[in-house]
Amino acid sequence: MKLLGLFLKVGQNLPVVMRLTTIVLGALFSTAIFSLALGFMVLTQNEFKLPSWASEPIISQIDSSIQSVKFQNSDIYVSLDSKLRPTLTFDNSVLSDFEGQTLLSLRQLKAIFSLRQAILGQIEIIELALDGLIVSVFKSADGKIGAQFGDSKPNSAITILPADLKTQIDQFFMQPGLASFKALEIQNISLIYYDGLANRNWTIDGARFTLTKLGNDLVARTDLALLTGGADVAVIEANLEAQIGQQQASFGLKFSDLPSGILATQSSAFVWLAALKSPISGALRGSLDASGELGPLNATFNIANGILQPDANSSPLGFDRLSTYFTYKPKSQMLNFDSVSLESPDISLTAEGNASIERNEDQGVSLAGQLILNDIKANPQNAYETPINLDFATVDFRFLADPFEIQLKQFYAHDKLRGIDARMSAVVSTDPQGWTVSMDSEIAQISSESLMAYWPESFKPKSRQWMKNNILKADFS
Repeated sequence: MKLLGLFLKVGQNLPVVMRLTTIVLGALFSTAIFSLALGFMVLTQNEFKLPSWASEPIISQIDSSIQSVKFQNSDIYVSLDSKLRPTLTFDNSVLSDFEGQTLLSLRQLKAIFSLRQAILGQIEIIELALDGLIVSVFKSADGKIGAQFGDSKPNSAITILPADLKTQIDQFFMQPGLASFKALEIQNISLIYYDGLANRNWTIDGARFTLTKLGNDLVARTDLALLTGGADVAVIEANLEAQIGQQQASFGLKFSDLPSGILATQSSAFVWLAALKSPISGALRGSLDASGELGPLNATFNIANGILQPDANSSPLGFDRLSTYFTYKPKSQMLNFDSVSLESPDISLTAEGNASIERNEDQGVSLAGQLILNDIKANPQNAYETPINLDFATVDFRFLADPFEIQLKQFYAHDKLRGIDARMSAVVSTDPQGWTVSMDSEIAQISSESLMAYWPESFKPKSRQWMKNNILKADFS
C-alpha cells in the first residue's frame, strides 16, 4: 500500500546513515586522538571539540571508506552525557557526490556508546540521534515509489519494497558492534512527497522517527504533520513492529483531517474516495507475511460534514457523517465492508457487503460488488413531512472513478409496512451540465394509499391533488 510506503520511505536510507556512523566511529577509534579526548573528558567532564588537525584525518578516512561520495563536516565534538556515556557529535554534516550534488545534509549526528567498551578500544553503539534530515519521496504515474535525500527533483531514485528495507535493517543490526544498541531517534525531518499520479506534491515538516531495539524486537514509530493547502494540516502517526531476521511485521497508521483526494490516489483500495471532497480521520492496521508480502489490511474511516462532488460541474451533495470499517485483501483484490453508516439530510442507512477491484484496459480502476442496505430513511430535498422508511434493500453495483459513473445494475427494495417490492436499474454520472441520471424501475403492485404516501406534494401538485380527490381506493399494477 502506497501510504504505508510513504511512512517506510522516511526510514528507507537509515541503514546508510547508520553505516556512515559506524565508519565514523571506526575512524575515530583507529587513531590515538580518541583515547586522548576520552581521557580529557573524564578529567574535565566538559565537551571537547576536536581541532582541525585532529578531525581532518578522521574525515579523510571516512572519504576513503565510502565509495563515490565525499564527506564534509565543520565541527566534531566528544563529550559525556548525564549518564557518563561517551557521546560523539557531528555538527552540520554534508555528504555529496564528486559532482558537488548534496546527497545527505544533517544539522547534527550524535552517537552514544558504551564507556566500558570505549576504554577497551571497542565500538559498541547504544543510541543514535539525528537532526535535520531532508528526504524526497517520488511516486510515479504507474504507482512505483522511490526516495532520495535532499529536496531535489527525482533523478535515480531507487524503488525499495518494505521487505527490502527490512532486510537492510536486519543486516545492520547483525553487526557485532551493535549488540547493545537500544534506540535511534531522528528529529525535524522534512519530507517532500511528489505524487506523479495525482500530479501534486505535499510537504511534511517537523516529522519525528524513532526506532527502538529490545533483544531481537524492533519497534519503529513516526509522527508528522502534512500541509494539505492553506492553513489545513493533517496529522499522521505510524508504527511498525518486527523482529531481526524475520520478514513478518505488523504495522499501524492513524491519521486525522487527511483529504480524501490524497487517500484516493495512494491505493486502488481507496479509489472509491475520489469523488468525495472531505477530510478523513481513521486508522489502518496490517501485516507483512514471511515473504514480505502485504497481508489483509483493516481500515476504519470517519468523515464528518463531507460532500460528494466528482467534478466542478456537478452540484455538491452534502452529508453529515460517513463511517466505514472494511478489510482489503491485496492478493484477491477484494474489499469486504463489514460496516457502512451514512447520515445525510436526503438519506440515512447502514450497509455491508463486498467489492472486487477491476483494472480496465485503459489502466483505469473500478469496483464491482454487492451491498445489503438496512435501516433506510429517505427524504430527498425534504420532500416529505415524514421520511420514507425501507426495511432493507440489495444492490449490485459497479463504480468507475474516472470518468465518474455509478452503475446500479440490480436494485431491490422492500417496504414491509406497505407490502411494496421495488426493482430498479440506474446509471448516475456527470457531464458539463452537471448530474445525469437514467433509471428504469418497476413496482409489481401498489395501493392508492401507498402511492400517495410516496408521491411528494411538490411534484406534479395538480395531478396529485386530482388523484387525492377522485381516487378513493385502488390497486395499481
